[in-house]
Amino acid sequence: MKKKMVALLAGAMMMMATSAMALPLISGTIDIVGASALTTTAPDPLSFANANAIDFTMNAGSVISTTGDFTAVPLFSLAALQDFTFSPALTPAVISPLWAVSISPTTAFSFDLSSIIVTRSAKSLELSGTGTLYGFGFDPTPGVWDLTTQSSNGDATLALSFSENTAAVPEPGTMMLVGLGMLGMAVYGKRRQNKEA
Repeated sequence: MKKKMVALLAGAMMMMATSAMALPLISGTIDIVGASALTTTAPDPLSFANANAIDFTMNAGSVISTTGDFTAVPLFSLAALQDFTFSPALTPAVISPLWAVSISPTTAFSFDLSSIIVTRSAKSLELSGTGTLYGFGFDPTPGVWDLTTQSSNGDATLALSFSENTAAVPEPGTMMLVGLGMLGMAVYGKRRQNKEA
């Protein structure tokens, strides 16, 4: 029985050490707005139905809202944006980075887009994609990117907004507390078993 306790304790300590050494994943949202123009290679006049690429005006946007880890980025900071083709396929296959915000060497975030879903209507276009978020002091984190653009008059220059969303993950401290709780329950159960014997 003593060997089992030592093995349990060693396992819990290894779990805590591994959790404490890993960098955290990025959690939160960032909203960036700007202006864009849709482009097409079709011979017909440009419309939401035949647009196949997006051209960000001056390749820049502005951060208007942040939550979670992104709150280190001041509002109205400039974001660099990368033009890309979305139809018939994402071109190139990974847009690296799609957007980047760099305030200082220790406050920098970017997103690489690796897949996209296009939803069209007569007066709007929605792009939803997945990829990887990068940030100083964080492990690469899976993320979701959404862009919605619309125009009341259907012209080629359209206002756009998009947001970057990521899922929250447990911090190493939380994992350590769970491990310690499990160890405490094992010790309590062992003592109780010894008293009954």
